[in-house]
Amino acid sequence: MVDLCDDLSIPAEQVLDFCTNDCVHHTDYFAQAWTLDFIRESLRTTPR
Repeated sequence: MVDLCDDLSIPAEQVLDFCTNDCVHHTDYFAQAWTLDFIRESLRTTPR
């Protein structure tokens, strides 16, 4: 899901990988606190 075309991929640090677990299903990614934290940090404009 990170390969957009032959020469373009999403960098690993910009991808949130839930791995395989019983807590997350593809229909509830945005209901997960992990997702919201990742988006918040990704959009942060000032370094921590």
